[in-house]
Formats: sequence, C-alpha cells, structure tokens
Amino acid sequence: MVSDIAGKIAGDSGLLPCKSTWIGQTSGAFMADLFQTIVSLLKEGSDFVFRLADTRGMLLFWVLLFFVTQIVIILLLLRNIRRRFRAERKLKEREKYLDTILDSIQEGVMLVDQRATICRVNPILARLLNKAENDLIGCDFRQVIPLDSVTSQQFQEFPISPSSNVLRFENANGEVRHIQILITPLRHLDQASSYFILVFHDITLERQQAERERQHHHMEAMARMAGMISHDFKNIFNGIIGAAEILAMNPSKEDTERYSELIIRTSERASEMLGKLLLFSNIDELPQKREDIHIILDDAITLLRRTVPPAISIITDFKAWQRTIDCEPAELQNAFLNLGLNARDAMPEGGTLTITTRNVTISPGNPLVALHNIVPGDWIEIKITDTGKGVPPSIQDKIFEPYFTTKPRSKGSGLGLAAVYGTIKRHGGYIFLESSIGSGSTFTCLFPLCSKADSALRAADLPAPKLGKDVTAAPVRPQQSILLAEDDPVAAEIARKILECAGYDVMCVDNGIDAIYSFKKHRDQLDLVILDQILPGCDGRQCVTFIRQYSMDIPIIMATGCSPHCHGLKDLSLENTFILAKPYTRQRLLQLVQEASSQGITTH
Repeated sequence: MVSDIAGKIAGDSGLLPCKSTWIGQTSGAFMADLFQTIVSLLKEGSDFVFRLADTRGMLLFWVLLFFVTQIVIILLLLRNIRRRFRAERKLKEREKYLDTILDSIQEGVMLVDQRATICRVNPILARLLNKAENDLIGCDFRQVIPLDSVTSQQFQEFPISPSSNVLRFENANGEVRHIQILITPLRHLDQASSYFILVFHDITLERQQAERERQHHHMEAMARMAGMISHDFKNIFNGIIGAAEILAMNPSKEDTERYSELIIRTSERASEMLGKLLLFSNIDELPQKREDIHIILDDAITLLRRTVPPAISIITDFKAWQRTIDCEPAELQNAFLNLGLNARDAMPEGGTLTITTRNVTISPGNPLVALHNIVPGDWIEIKITDTGKGVPPSIQDKIFEPYFTTKPRSKGSGLGLAAVYGTIKRHGGYIFLESSIGSGSTFTCLFPLCSKADSALRAADLPAPKLGKDVTAAPVRPQQSILLAEDDPVAAEIARKILECAGYDVMCVDNGIDAIYSFKKHRDQLDLVILDQILPGCDGRQCVTFIRQYSMDIPIIMATGCSPHCHGLKDLSLENTFILAKPYTRQRLLQLVQEASSQGITTH
C-alpha cells in the first residue's frame, strides 16, 4: 500500500520514480521494502542512516515518516492500554483479596477520614454495633459509638500518633460492652494524616473474667483478714479478761496498778489496730486542710533519717512547682513514713532510697483514665524508689491487702501498706507498684492538686488521747442534765458511771425512739444529748435531725465506732454538734462534754 501511495505521488507530480541509495545498508527500489526495513529496524532499536538521491525522494520520505509515526503511536497506545488493563485487573484482584481479609478478621475494623466520617466498616464491627454496613458508611463516628460524656472528649480530635482507649458503651440491644479501640493514622509521605484505621477489640469477656478472678481474690483476702483479726483480738481479749480476773481477786495495790495499766495498754493496742483497718476501708471522704505536700514529705523524711541505718542513703529530687493539696497532714506524713520504712526493710544490706516529685497532666486519652477511672487533669506525682530485692510478680497484687505480709509475724502486722492504701484513697489519690526481682521497687503516688475543701467536722474529730494522769472535769454549771442514748449495756453503764461521778445528772435510754420521746418530754431540763450512731428503731443521725427541728442550741455528741468521715457523719458539721470516736477514755469523754457544754446555749 505504501508503494502504491508513493507511486501515485510520483506520477501525479510528474516526477520520475525515485531511488534511494543506502549507506552501509541494503537498498531497495520499492517503498514496501523500505517500510519493512524501517519497521524491522524500529523493532530492533537500531540506528540507520540513508541519503536521498534527489529532492523528489524527500517528499516520499516525509509521507512515509508520517505513516510510520502514526503506526508507532497506535502500537504504543495499544501497549499502554494492555498494561493499564492488566494493572486494573490486578488492582481489582488485590481489592477483592483485601476485602476477603478484612471480612475474615475477627475484630471490628473501621476507616475514618479527618472529619470523623466513616468510610468503611467490616461485618464484625457492624454486628458489634447491631447495624448494617451501609447504614454506618457516611455517618459521623462520634454519633455511631454511644460514648459517655467523658470518653467522647477523647475523640473530639483524632490523635496524630497511634493510641489506644478502652471504652464502655451500650449497643442497640442494651448490652454493656467494653471495647478497646486502637487508632492508627494513615499518612502519605510527609503529608498530614488523611485517614484513620480504628480496630475494635471486644474485651467484655476478658473484663468479666478478670472481675470474677478479682472477686475470688477479694474473698480470699477477706477470709485471711477475718482470720487474722480474730486471732489478734482473741489475744487482746485474753489479756484483758485475765487481767480483770486478777483484779477481781483483790490483789495488792502494786498488782492492782500493774494489771489496770495492762488493761489500758491492751485496749489502746486494739483501738490502734481498728484505726488502721478504718484507714484502709475509709476511701470516700476528702480531707479538709490545704497543705504544701513538700513540707509533709520533708517532715516524714526527717523522721525517716533517724530510723534508717547509715548504709542506706536518702536522695530527694522535688521538681513539682504546683504542690498544694487538700489533706490531713498527720495521716499523709504517716503514710509516707510507712512507705519509707517499707523501703528500709527491703534493703537490709544497705542501698539508696530516692524520693521524687513532679507535676503531671493526665489527658483524656491516657490509659490510666480507662484502667483506673482517674479524672483527667493536673496531678502531683510522688515516687518512692528503693534498690532492694524487689517484689515477686506473684504477690504484687496482694501487698495492699490487710494482714498480707512477707515479713515474719514478729516484725510486721500486715497493716502498714493497707493503711497507706486507705489513706491515699481517702485523699482522692492513687498508688501503684512497679517492681522486678533484683531491680528494687517503686511506689508511685498520684494526688489531685488543690480543690475546694469540704466542710470540716468539729474539733472533736480527733483521735483519743493516751491516758495519762487523772483529769476530773466538773460540770460547767451544777447539776447539768444529760440524755444518754446507748444500746450496748456495758458501754451505757460505763458512760453513765463516768458522768455521774463527775457530777452530771444522766438519763439513759437504749434506742432511738425512746431518745426522741425523752427529748420531747424533758427538752427544757436537758443541757446535753449524747447519742450512739447506731441505735435500734431510729439511728443517731435521724435523732440529730429530729432534735434540730426543736432546738439548734442544745449541744449534741455523736459517739461512733466508725470513721468520722464515713456513713454520712460529714453532714453533721452543724453548730453545737460534736463527734466522739470510740473507744474513748474517761478523760476524753469528760473533756468533750465540758467543751460542748461551754459552747452550747442552754437556758432554763
């Protein structure tokens, strides 16, 4: 065809057929031969050089070059189309392969863009949310996952780095699920993240199993604690009963004083033991004083330096610049001292005790928020680190349990760390242990920075003083009348006798109903009311509420064996209302009665 075209061009133009002379290559007279030669050379990628004999051949050359160029372009386009078709087919196969993998993953998977719009979900996640896949695509992620007010803040802005969160929500069936969500940003080279992959792992069963194990462990701890409490108190009662029986035998004056003192000391030991148990159990009420925690630490370290051997060096590094918290300084100082003594005992051959502080900000996405329900915000962190032998992993979960100890019975009661735990929890704080065998231990304490303190209880909320010399408190006004409501016969008899010997006129009842009736009948003659917290018929707190409806002036003393910070006693911080902690001494009872009587306004 090419030769025909060339011939036509030559004939129409009146030109003679041209003949090309090839240099270094085979020459041909026909254009078909020339075309075939050029095509073969193009396929081989070889260079060719030729010379046209005259100008008529130049026209044929350009015509030939045009057609050759068009054919080459068509061949290249066909090759590109074929390659693109193959690439698209491979891409579809890969997408199908990835879809198969995504659908077979036993975890919920979601693709979300920067606007938190859902782009893709797999069937597992759709079933978890009890919704169809098509219903989820295009929705806002934060509206699909029913988060509570706290955890929803974690997803207002997606993280720029991988993060993990454990969330609790209810699905469409009302089932409570615990879901661990791993968020991973997808980046394109140096560009910002445009998409996020969210992997949903349902850990509800793991949480339930962990809760069952925790309950089982808790019951074991309670059984051990009950056994140890029974053992300790039986020893105490044995000493008191024995001493009382000796006193009943009318011993000599020297033996009488000796065994009386023995009863007092033994009773104080029981009271101290109960106080530690209450510190462990009382975790609800925030303390009432605003203090610099560095000062409390300095005081504890000063006491600690007197008890540690020279082989143990104490290093402090206080970096916290915000350090004011709401606390009871004495309780907190004792807790830090206990932690220091525990570290001392862990280093019998010497070592280093390091105490550091710093300010930390806990963000909503911090794992501590989900694991321990810590409120996001500003905290002060205190670390107490020793270089001892470390705590075995098998017992690390038990060290804060009452009566659990690795020390010999003669060297530890097992209440030290339990009391520390209770004190820190009562201050709204948290304590964690990090330890490994041979690498020492680190106790990390977190305390919330200063907040508004709750209303303080009256000054009567003080531990019972040690019994010293006899102090007799006479009535502020002669023949003062006291209403005493106590359901325990022994406690009522002892209190009545102490008050009558001090010159008070005492009216006794053994339940709340009689206390209210007696107050209504004799309120014009009464100067003071003493109520036990737990009374039959109507408890002490209800009695206080009733009495205050008739009189805001009469002093009321609430006697309780519980911590004054629990069971609603914090609400009794009213005018002329006092708390008397049991067990109390004669001295303490008379001092508080005198204080209440002097502050009360009772006119007859």
